[in-house]
Amino acid sequence: MKDVAVLRSLVGVKFKSLRRLLKERDRRYEDRFKGQEQALSLLAQQTKADKAQANEWRGALADKDSRFVTREAFSAVLDRVTALETYRTSEVSESKGTAKFFGWIVAGASLLVVLVTLYSKLG
Repeated sequence: MKDVAVLRSLVGVKFKSLRRLLKERDRRYEDRFKGQEQALSLLAQQTKADKAQANEWRGALADKDSRFVTREAFSAVLDRVTALETYRTSEVSESKGTAKFFGWIVAGASLLVVLVTLYSKLG
């Protein structure tokens, strides 16, 4: 019987040690689980902040892009400028021709006045 009592005490000690070990491991698993939950919570908060910053950045880029001229608008303005340059070139050419014509008329009239004056003094 003495052996049975010794065995029971040894088994009891072993079970107590085993229970203590299991409780310690359980506590470690719970601590690890809580740490993972905290990490996931922080990650979720950071992800929300990153998404907010990305949306703000996207809005700023859209704002900037809306102020750029489109290819179609630029092409239309370029066509108008080309047409105005063509019109101005033709107007300048015409005015140069008109100016030359009036210059010849003034020169001819001046020559006529000189000739009439000379004729009247000489003749």
